[in-house]
Amino acid sequence: MKAKAKALDEMIDSGVLTDYTNKRDDMIERELEQVSVKASVEEELEKLKVENAKKKKKSALEQIG
Repeated sequence: MKAKAKALDEMIDSGVLTDYTNKRDDMIERELEQVSVKASVEEELEKLKVENAKKKKKSALEQIG
């Protein structure tokens, strides 16, 4: 039961689900939350790109040497 609750909370926090029980109808707060989610997604994407570039560079160096 706790795992289900945690999974639902994570889905709500990520924006996959909408929490209609929450009384936060303030448009500004919703927009700020969306910006925050977008920023964290972009940050994660940038980390993955850097990691991928490092792996490609390492692979290329191994092929050369």
